[in-house]
Formats: sequence, structure tokens, C-alpha cells
Amino acid sequence: MGSCLLSLWNETGSTEMLTVGGKALFSPQNSKVPLKAPVKVASLRNACTTSQATLRQATFCCLEGSCASIEKTNRPLSTILMKAGLVVGKGKTGTGKRRREEAEEEESAVDAVTPLAMQFCMMSLQQQWWMLVKTAVDCALSECTAKGIPVTKLYFFQLLAVLAMLDSNTTMYHFPSATEDPSSNVLLVKLANVGLVYPVKQVVESAEAHPFFVLSPFFKHALVDITSAPLCITSVLPEPTDSGTTERMHREDIDTIITETNFRLYVYTDHNMELLNVVSQFGKKEEEVGNVLVCYRVTRESFSRALRKGITASQIIKFLTLKAHPSMIKKYGDVGHKASPEAIFREGTIPQSVCDQFFAWEREFNRIRIVKDVVLLKNLSPESSERVVAYLNSQGEADAILHQETGYLVLTQDAFELVKSVK
Repeated sequence: MGSCLLSLWNETGSTEMLTVGGKALFSPQNSKVPLKAPVKVASLRNACTTSQATLRQATFCCLEGSCASIEKTNRPLSTILMKAGLVVGKGKTGTGKRRREEAEEEESAVDAVTPLAMQFCMMSLQQQWWMLVKTAVDCALSECTAKGIPVTKLYFFQLLAVLAMLDSNTTMYHFPSATEDPSSNVLLVKLANVGLVYPVKQVVESAEAHPFFVLSPFFKHALVDITSAPLCITSVLPEPTDSGTTERMHREDIDTIITETNFRLYVYTDHNMELLNVVSQFGKKEEEVGNVLVCYRVTRESFSRALRKGITASQIIKFLTLKAHPSMIKKYGDVGHKASPEAIFREGTIPQSVCDQFFAWEREFNRIRIVKDVVLLKNLSPESSERVVAYLNSQGEADAILHQETGYLVLTQDAFELVKSVK
């Protein structure tokens, strides 16, 4: 299918665009306006930089549990993060005494970071982008519905398929206005909000600058998981050096983690604070070597802190597997070495002893369940206790009995109110 669409695109050239449902897409009303133009290396690099900056902002907001840092500078992204459920509430905005109180609450595991946000931070690059793309589509659909534009989610996904077939590495395409193609305009704007579309204006065959859009290489990576994060096209774009020449970046070791059997984590990174913030959720920082290596240790306390925030042992193991250093893959991928069965991204990556301890800590943590809004009924006679239990069972509220022993009952607040209402 992909080769057919590309062949069709090459055959039609600048005279005819790909269509969905018989409707031409991204086609200007004015025939003098070019449909496409060669993309400059600087524009492609800017598109990549914008994508990376947007994802860093999204990750930072998820870890903070607030969009306060981008509320004024990038409100559209803030709206999308809240739409996705990655950020809720207004976050931490207090000062002075209030700030200290919030810090104490954070230490006591009262945190605004949602489990979904932590899950997002531990996803693969492709999964993170896909979540943002799906939310952008939902926002576009809501906006079109509010404006009375007849469109469906299926149509938007068809537009995404067409965009994926475009030659985005060498060509930029016409950015339709709201009057030319309202639905396509809204979708491109939402994709620009998440950093996957980079709008530009360029003079082509006339003295007037025309609107175009450059697709970030991360866009195709979001739709099709065909490459690993370190091998994304952004890692081999020409980068200028001090001498004025260009060189290709090699990222095999950047943003990777070595997990040792003594629960030490060696993070190889180049100023990636988002990665370090994620590791800090379940590890304790011990030392830093220059700007390329940071050492953490996973302790029972640090792991329990992560569990209180809704992070699971499986998520941590999958995250360490996803970010595994090449030496980890080579060492634990050999025959004869035990490795985690949870390593679904790369077979044989994390030492089995580390995984076993993580799951043991999780089982230990889950032995005690904290439930709010409960009521203790004490000094109950056996007859009273039996009547309460029988009544709740008859009302289908058996699960509302959290604990029962001689003379005592622990009920949920709602169940207690139900019992009180009986005369």
C-alpha cells in the first residue's frame, strides 16, 4: 500500500494531490500557489529541534504534575496534556510557607503526578508520540465539532495516513488555510501544537511568501514503530561543529542505562534532565561523573516511594529494558545468562536477581492497602454484626466490608451511610 501511494504521488507531481473520499488534500485554491517545495536542511533541523523540545516540555509537566511552566508560553500543549489525562489540577504554585508545606506533602508521598503520567514517561519514544498524536486528533475533532465542520475521527486517521506517505525528508507541502480546507487546517495546527508539524513561510517562484509545513521525522516514527529511539533519523542529521564543518552524531550510548546486580544504575546521558527525573522517581542519586554519567542506586525506600506514586515493578523493568545500554544487551543476551522474562522490548537485558527483588518489594508493599473514607464499628454483638453483614450482602455491597472480626467491622463510608439509613 505504501509503495502504491508513493508511486501515485510521484506520478501526479504538482498537478494533483492524494485524495480521501474524492477530496483533494492540502491543495491550494489558487493555482499559482505551489503545492510543494524543496525543504531546507535548516528547516528540517528546526522541525526536529521543535519536536524534541515539545516532548521535553510534556515530560517535564508530567513529572511535575502541573502545566504551570508552559501555561503562558505554550497553552495549546497544556490543553492537550490535560485532554490526555497526563496532567490534572493546577499543580504547585504556592510560595513561602505554602511551598514548604507542599514539599513536606511530596515527601509523604502526596504527589500530583498521576500514574498515567508516570507511565507516559516510561514509554518508548514511539508510544509517547503516538499518545500525543491520538490526543491531537481528539482535540481536532472536538474543535471541528464546535465549529460545525462535518468530520469524523476516521477521516482524520485517513489524513494521518496520507501525511505518512509524503516525502517529508526532502519536500515541504502547502499549509491549507481555514477557508481552503478547514479540517486539514485544524489537524495540522494540532499536530504543530505537539511539535510534529513545523509551519514555515517561503518564497517560491514569486515575490510572495507562501505557507508550507515541514513534517518532523518523529511523525512517521509515531505512526509506525519501525526503528528504535537511538536510531531515529534525528540522530544522524548533520550537526555543525566549532570548525564550521558538519559531523554525524552517534547515539548508541546516549540516554542509556546500565543495570547492575547490586541495584546500581549508571545513566549515560547528555544533559537529558527528563531521563534523570524519571530515574529519580525510583532511584537514589549517588554521584555524577562529568556531564555524561550519573550513578543511582535503587533502594527499598526509593522503590517504595515509586510504588506510592502508582508506578509498578513491571513498568520500571520495562523502562530499564527500553533504555538498556548496548553492553547490557550483549552481556545478558548470551546463552547461559539469566535475564528478566519481563524484558519484552529486548530479550535478555535485566539481571534476574534485580527483577526478582523488584517484584518482592512490590508484593511486600501491596500487603498493606491504604483506603480512605472508612468507618470502624466496634463493640458489636455477634447478632448486630450478622445483621449488618446480611443487609449489605442483600444490597449487593459485600465488597464494602473491608475487614471483619469478633466485635469489629470496617466499612466504606458509603456503606456506613447506607446502614444508618435503615430504621
